[in-house]
Amino acid sequence: MLSQTMRHPWRNLARFALLLVLSVVLTLGLYHGSESWSPRHGGTGDTTGLASGLLFLAQLALVWIAALALLARLVMPRGLRLPSFVAVPVLLGLLLQLHQSGFGKKEVYSAGPVRLMDLEFPKGSFARYWRDGRFAPWRLSFVRTEQTLDFHGVRIHAMNAESAQIGLVSVALAGEQTLGGWRCTTRGDAVLSRRSEQADADWEVDACELAPDMVVGQVALNAPFWMNYGSSDRVQLVPREGPNEVRNPVCQRVEGLDVMLTEMTVDRDGRVASWQGLACHAGYASGYGYPRRARMARAEDDTYTIEADMSHEGQPLYCLKLDAALSHPRSCYD
Repeated sequence: MLSQTMRHPWRNLARFALLLVLSVVLTLGLYHGSESWSPRHGGTGDTTGLASGLLFLAQLALVWIAALALLARLVMPRGLRLPSFVAVPVLLGLLLQLHQSGFGKKEVYSAGPVRLMDLEFPKGSFARYWRDGRFAPWRLSFVRTEQTLDFHGVRIHAMNAESAQIGLVSVALAGEQTLGGWRCTTRGDAVLSRRSEQADADWEVDACELAPDMVVGQVALNAPFWMNYGSSDRVQLVPREGPNEVRNPVCQRVEGLDVMLTEMTVDRDGRVASWQGLACHAGYASGYGYPRRARMARAEDDTYTIEADMSHEGQPLYCLKLDAALSHPRSCYD
């Protein structure tokens, strides 16, 4: 006589399919839930945070195993529980591998002209396509050519349109150009934005690296700066290395102070709204002496701050606040 588990193979297959579906739902639920439950830690060498993250993953794995064992017990006949418990993780892994293999990109030299963002690139252009699933169509995302093309008044060699759905495209400029009053260099890609959803809206510069000798708001930059509008009407300027670092200090005269700028914001009329930087050399402000590389800043309310270990008449002070005339000193915490 056939065993209980072999009498109804199709029924057992249906049960296994149900177990697999429930396991997929369980896995997705735990994965998305873990995004809000998991501890946050960065790559700073914090072994405590790393250990906490590993412990969380171990606990999550135990929950998944226990839940899968319970599902197998509830759904499958006694003789098929253990084989199903082993087979489900294997099939989940295969499904994940099949899903990931559908993503990808391909790079070709075009056999004929190709169009991206209504701009025609000539035959022989380097083109990159991508797709987000095995059965999804290939989409053109990047094209580069040796020829100079005109994109709404901007001379370019290449275009990356992966962010076009949010109104942004990255372009490789064909030579230094003045865009929206900003002298943009060819180092790095310039970002163009369409600030209106209308089909005939103009494309404007959103970010680019500025020419190192450009004057912004009566401040001679004297170094490569990256400008970026982002979602604001204010333009943020940061050194090429980043806003929190000055690897190759360049002193600039900023409103009567010698400063190594780390960040500056400018309004659309070209006026400096605020800035931050490091003191080029030791100095004095209203009788308070500050060291080289003291942190200095001017806020939008025209007040200045200096952060460093300072003292005045024997009284220690770390943060000094001054008015627009660099006078009336007081503690930042008053």
